Formats: sequence, C-alpha cells, structure tokens
Amino acid sequence: MAKDDKKIVSRDKQIEMNLTNVKDTDLNELIQSKIDKEVKISVDREIKKVLKHKNTVIIKRDIIILILLVTCFFLGYNLYIGTRINIEIYKSDDKIKKVEKIETKEVEEVKNSLKDKTNKYGYLLDSISLSSDYLKEFYSKKLTDEIKLYISFYNLDDDKVTFDDETSYVDLEDVKNSYSSLFMGEFSPKSFKVKGGVFKYLSSKGLFIYDGEFKKEKADVVREIIDIDEGENISITTIEALKDNDKYYNVISGKEVKVTSDSLSSSKGSLTEVTYMYEKVDDSFKLSNVEVK
Repeated sequence: MAKDDKKIVSRDKQIEMNLTNVKDTDLNELIQSKIDKEVKISVDREIKKVLKHKNTVIIKRDIIILILLVTCFFLGYNLYIGTRINIEIYKSDDKIKKVEKIETKEVEEVKNSLKDKTNKYGYLLDSISLSSDYLKEFYSKKLTDEIKLYISFYNLDDDKVTFDDETSYVDLEDVKNSYSSLFMGEFSPKSFKVKGGVFKYLSSKGLFIYDGEFKKEKADVVREIIDIDEGENISITTIEALKDNDKYYNVISGKEVKVTSDSLSSSKGSLTEVTYMYEKVDDSFKLSNVEVK
C-alpha cells in the first residue's frame, strides 16, 4: 500500500473514532440530562408531598387549636353567664329575703301596734251590747234613740234598777248619766223595746217602768278588731258575727259562715264590717256614729 494511502486510512479511522467519541459524549449528556430531569421531577414531587403533608398537619393542628379555643371560650362564657346568673339569683334571693324580712317586720309592727291600740281602746266596744230586737235596725246603719237608750240601760249598775210589786223602775237621771257617758248628742228619753215587753217612759214621774222584772239581755254578737285609727278622735273597725253553739252567722243575712281558727278576719268577705267613731270629750271618748259596710 502506498504511503499516501496509509495516511488516508489512518485519517479516516481517526475521524470515525472522533465521531464515535462525539456520539458517546452527546448520548451521555442526553442520558444525564434526562436523569437529572427525572430526579428533579421526583424530588419536586416528593417535596410537594412533604409540603402537602406538612400543610395538612399544620391545618389539622390549627383546626384543633381553633376548636380548643372555641371550646374554651364557650365554656368560659357559660361559666361567666352561670356565675352571673347565680350571682343575680343570690342577689334576687337576698333581696327577696330582705323584702320578706321587711314585710314580716312591718306586719309584726302592725300587729303589735294594733294589739297595743286594742289594749288601749278596746274597752270602748265592751259597752256596745244589743238586744236581738235591735240587731237588724243597728246593722242597717241606724243608731236610733231607742238603740242608744237600750245600750244605756245595759250599762247601768244593777243597783240602779229597782224591782217592786212586780214592776221594775229606773230613775230618769240614772239613765241620762249612763247615756251621757256613752254617746254624743242630746239625750231624748222615750219608751223602747226590751225582750218580752216595753220599758215605758213616764215623763210626769221622771221614771222608766217595766212590767215585770227587768233582766239584761243581749244577742251573742262577737267582734274582732281589725283596725284602729288613732288621732284627735278614734275610729275602731271590726268584723262582726253572730255566734251560736260554736257556729258563726252573718249578722244581717243570718247565713252560716265558716270561720277558720275562730278568726273572723279569715272570713272577712262573708261577714259584716263595722266602724265605730268616737269623739274625745275632756278625758273620755263618746260614740258619735256607726258605719256598717
């Protein structure tokens, strides 16, 4: 082979080897590039997974924290409200107790005041005793002269009534004195009814006479004082009923009324309310009027 031909062959092999090296290099770079890309994609995917998981954990944590905060707030609010309610209940209960104490105290004071006044003025009613003949008239708001005369006779001392020869006598002045100690107004003597007859007034003799022996008779009227108005004058308000064999009756209608524990005020609406008005004259009180409700 000629020398020139050897050179040509050698050069062609070199070129072929260079081409081969070039191809190998490009291939390696291509493969490496692809690998790098895949690795990057895989890494990015894993990073995203990790971040997603991390974010999920964070979100769950934040949700749990939020739930706990809401729960704490709710419980705290309920505790606050409950405490406030309890405080208000205690305050209200305390106020109620204070009001009850005040009311009880006031009731006791009223009772004590009424008891004191009754002890002081209750005796004034002791003189008001009526015959059954005058009940309807008296409770019809009529304080007539005949009623006043009967009450005056009832309050006479027994030694002021003389019984002789089947006749009872009472001196006019004794009746007048009794009347003047009990009532306001002018004394007007006249005949009046008593049980079983009439006490006749004899102006010419200055006497009241009764055919027979006069005996004091009164209807079984019971009273309970419910109020006393004390001032310059006195008014005494009572609840009144007729009592017979432990039973109570309305003094006007005669209907039986159930009374609890012998307290007439417990049946106030079914019984008769009476107000006695007294005027003060010197150091004594005299009945001036009667109001029946």
